[in-house]
Amino acid sequence: MAIRSFLASLRRISPPPLTLFGTPTSWRPISSRTSPVDILDESSITHDLTSRMFRLKFSRRSATTVLQNWVDEGHKVKVSEFRRISRQLMKSQRYKHALEILTWMEAQNRFRMLATDHAAILELIIKVHGLMEAEEYFKTIHNSASQKAAFFPLLHSYVKERATEKAEAFMLKLNGLGLIVSAHPFNEMMKLYMATSQFEKVPTVILQMKQNKIPRNVLSYNLWMSACGEVSGVASAEIVFKEMVNDENVEVGWSTLSTLANVYLKAGLVDNAILALRNAGKEAIYLQPPWLFFPHYSLCLFEQ
Repeated sequence: MAIRSFLASLRRISPPPLTLFGTPTSWRPISSRTSPVDILDESSITHDLTSRMFRLKFSRRSATTVLQNWVDEGHKVKVSEFRRISRQLMKSQRYKHALEILTWMEAQNRFRMLATDHAAILELIIKVHGLMEAEEYFKTIHNSASQKAAFFPLLHSYVKERATEKAEAFMLKLNGLGLIVSAHPFNEMMKLYMATSQFEKVPTVILQMKQNKIPRNVLSYNLWMSACGEVSGVASAEIVFKEMVNDENVEVGWSTLSTLANVYLKAGLVDNAILALRNAGKEAIYLQPPWLFFPHYSLCLFEQ
């Protein structure tokens, strides 16, 4: 009800509508060959695999060697324990050792690798070795479930690196494989276009989502609205906002209203921005003043 009344208020104060303008290295597992620095002192040998792993204080030491020694000593092999230790190492930012555990698991034919294992390996390869080796590793994944789980870290890295051509080519490949079933990869592409000031490409992404029957989420609408504000002005952003209001799959909240306020502010429509922020404040926490939650926009408004 509040949103409908907000739309009615906009009609009274909005200006006349504008026209809508609309050489790579092959991936190979980390070597398990033992070097002198990999050998642990006898004092460090315990019956706790986790402790052994965390005694590897230097990245040049090999987690693979520790695992192999554990097996050679006749200890029971529990894949769930390996995954748990790997996650703990990742939280401690010891990415190389976490990667070595997972790649050792993958090299053993007795373990069934999960889709999440492949995704974790790819993410760790990016951190330890970089994008080129991650690309090579992705080529070795043939299971569709694993591909679906593993592609997002790679796409996200392209976006982070502002590698537009690689991201676009990768999206075409993913689409051909039928792996894109949610809004998340499309949102990543829109983030990339916003970050590289290619605002005019964002509506094309939305069109692809509609053609593929991929529902838009809140972030999709917010990015679309911001891009329309940059390319075509306030009127086109309001059209997107109204479409979102009529979309039963999403709920208009403070993030969308503050995005709309920013569009108004850039266009110099301070009254519209204030109205949007007031509604955003109500969405955030009932009737509290919006400047308590949106200090950036409020300071901008006071400067007008």
